[in-house]
Amino acid sequence: MNQVVIWCDLNAEHDALEAQLGDLAFSIRGSTPDELKVEYEKRWREGERPFLITKPQCCAWGLNWQNCHNMIFVGMSDSWEMQYQAIRRCYRFGQKDDVNVYLITSEAEGAVKENIERKEAQFQTMLQEMVSHTQEILEKEIRGTVRMSIPYNPQIDMKIPKWLRSIA
Repeated sequence: MNQVVIWCDLNAEHDALEAQLGDLAFSIRGSTPDELKVEYEKRWREGERPFLITKPQCCAWGLNWQNCHNMIFVGMSDSWEMQYQAIRRCYRFGQKDDVNVYLITSEAEGAVKENIERKEAQFQTMLQEMVSHTQEILEKEIRGTVRMSIPYNPQIDMKIPKWLRSIA
């Protein structure tokens, strides 16, 4: 069965998801003891249960989840960076599948959605500007380089150690 990470933002959402999924999911909250966070994440990653319910504040940084290519955001926060980091948990070296990201929002979250979309557009613009400026700098550097070479003219015969000559 495909694994799914379900990102939520509010405790009420987390509670409802736990109630619906029961033993099909591991749940990691901020209040979960650290030892259990590690254990639940590992057991989920190894495929014991198909769902992991958590919040970006708990698991959006530093984890490599090539094992998973499906994620669902239930609700949104205004933090574009947190969403970006959460999505990147599955976009890791070794990911073999297309990563599917589903955003579930209500009409009440329209302003939050627009804010996240604006931040994403700004990020893409910044990225393109960085690529453009880096390309210009590299082209100047390459054009400004000069090849220098010093001819090699050995004056002394190389002495090979006796132990090395016996191998040949």
